[in-house]
Amino acid sequence: MNPRHFTPYQKIAALLLSFGQDIAAQVLKQMSKDEVKKIAKAMQDIGRIDNGHMNHLINEFYEVLQNEDQHVQGGKRRTIELLKKSFKGEEGELLIEEIEQASPQLESVHLASAETLSNIIRNEHPQTIAIVVAFCDPVKAGQVIKLLPESLQSEIFLRIANLDTVAAEMVEELDQTLKKQIEDHNPGNRSKVGGIEPIVAMLNKQDPDQREVFLKGLEERDPDLANAVREKMFTFAHLLSLSDRDMQTLLSHINRNRLKIALAGEGAKLVDKFMQNMSQRAAETLREELENRKKLRKSEVLEAQQEILTKVKSLAEQGVLSLFDDMV
Repeated sequence: MNPRHFTPYQKIAALLLSFGQDIAAQVLKQMSKDEVKKIAKAMQDIGRIDNGHMNHLINEFYEVLQNEDQHVQGGKRRTIELLKKSFKGEEGELLIEEIEQASPQLESVHLASAETLSNIIRNEHPQTIAIVVAFCDPVKAGQVIKLLPESLQSEIFLRIANLDTVAAEMVEELDQTLKKQIEDHNPGNRSKVGGIEPIVAMLNKQDPDQREVFLKGLEERDPDLANAVREKMFTFAHLLSLSDRDMQTLLSHINRNRLKIALAGEGAKLVDKFMQNMSQRAAETLREELENRKKLRKSEVLEAQQEILTKVKSLAEQGVLSLFDDMV
């Protein structure tokens, strides 16, 4: 685990563990009960810290280098041993009892994406996979299982259903192993923040004129990127993918005059898509209006299209439309 991503209490916990139990015990005696609880919790969570990372942490405070073959090991067992040396009598017993009775947690599952977790555990024993998945939140658990081989998925479901309790020591050991594997798999512990998707999401929320300004500017700098963004954007042309039922639902929620403007300049396929889901009389009226329409400014057309797309998003979020879940 990389100390660069540690909380303040995790940094304190790591330093105390590196000092040895006798010195750490003296330090803990000077702290409040609340501080000791937070540090004790952090000691359990930090897992193994390699020497290189430990040196970075120690240099922040003391500029003291460790030997290359050393590492710091956290965990419940080490924490309880340290608390026994730090506190005597009832206060120490109460603190240790709280630590021992706390439900074991697999903190490592929160440190990695579903894709990373699935890659790490896919070759483990099914029982181990089931334990890891069981400690994930429901959304991530479903994502992890989906990424596992189909031949393994039903087996994992069955094993999760039959799980009862898992020994705290086993959870602790598994947690530390996973943390080390996650660190090895993703040394920088970085989150993906770039790519085309954030650009598409931002542009979809802009008004039509501003969106076109952004896209034209992008085209001047990088035409290929601009084309890639346009292909992924939620545009009026995506309405061709609506089912007839969804199209009819949409038509009942939008203004026909705004639709007439939005369809100006659109291809025959999209126009026909709308007409096929109208009454014959309404379709004929729309066709006549489109044939006899006056010339419109592009900004007018884009504004009407955006108005309809906003309605599509709203209906999809309400569950009224079944499409565009990945776009809205």
